[in-house]
Amino acid sequence: MNYSTNYESSQYNAEQGAQQPQISVIVPIYNVDKYLNRCIDSIINQIFTDIEIILINDGSFDKSPQICDDYARKDSRIKVIHKENGGLSDARNTGIKIARGRYLSFVDSDDYLDPSYLAVLFYAAQRNDCDISYCNYAIYKQERGTHKTINVRKPLPGLTTGKKICKLTIKDFRSRSYVWNKLYRRELFFNEDNIRFPIMYFEDLATTPRLMYHANKVIVVDKCLYYYTKRKGSIVSHLDIKKMSDYILSLGVLRNFFEKHGCYKQFKFEHRWLGFLMCFSMPFNIIRAHLLERRSEDFYKKIRTGIVSGWKNIIYFTTKRFEKTSDVVPIMPFPIYDKKEFEEKTDKKSEDE
Repeated sequence: MNYSTNYESSQYNAEQGAQQPQISVIVPIYNVDKYLNRCIDSIINQIFTDIEIILINDGSFDKSPQICDDYARKDSRIKVIHKENGGLSDARNTGIKIARGRYLSFVDSDDYLDPSYLAVLFYAAQRNDCDISYCNYAIYKQERGTHKTINVRKPLPGLTTGKKICKLTIKDFRSRSYVWNKLYRRELFFNEDNIRFPIMYFEDLATTPRLMYHANKVIVVDKCLYYYTKRKGSIVSHLDIKKMSDYILSLGVLRNFFEKHGCYKQFKFEHRWLGFLMCFSMPFNIIRAHLLERRSEDFYKKIRTGIVSGWKNIIYFTTKRFEKTSDVVPIMPFPIYDKKEFEEKTDKKSEDE
């Protein structure tokens, strides 16, 4: 079977005059055939049915493409896009570009939803005229088969302004920056900033606060409706040096955004608090990332250089030294790893596997 469906052939939207659904559910997919049925089943079985489901196959080479096409033949609400691998951000951005819904929802392909997830968030947003609604979530630990509920409402108010939630989301502590477990009004992505996910790791932290900034009102529902799967092999399960670098770079994306809007002073405390937390977590994670790689003769030098450069970048992004750019993602002035060497090791590892 041919899985070469391209983006252009998927322009099924306004050209065909189809009725606009209330919600577009965007699911980026990459080699998750063991979990994909559970995820898709939880979406098609939602009690809220006025939806379109956009499955973005991001170059999977397992059974995921076949699974997607099988579901599309059974349910007319499902649209499948097969594309070359471009990463999580690129897959989400592809979904945003073709989504027709009045609201957008993102679901990771190894996670699953409570049957009332979309209904609760949609009606909460509608009743309170909110641009964003979101809920508590549970972490499902695959190895143990256990769930741990994470409550994001308390001590948050149920209904508040986007600017207040934005401050909490920047700190990524009381209000986590995950893009999933939330429902977004479509216009948040199609404003003057034309917000998209930057092509980097920790793209949620670099994006969700920007969406919150543009929201007039946000409602937090005190119910656990989203189930996040924590498993080996996922993007967050292995923190390499590139991911650690992008974690720090997300600080620059946010600084650049607030400088562009002339409001950095309003969010300076929260932004610097995030930088402060990075100063403490970054050294440990850099050491851990290098330990997971093969030791080399300059092993200790690389760790020392990475930590010092990391601190320099944090200082740069949080002080007057920073210079805003027209690009969404600013340049990191002090590289914390050798990009060429890292890519060569990654390519070799892929060949070995």
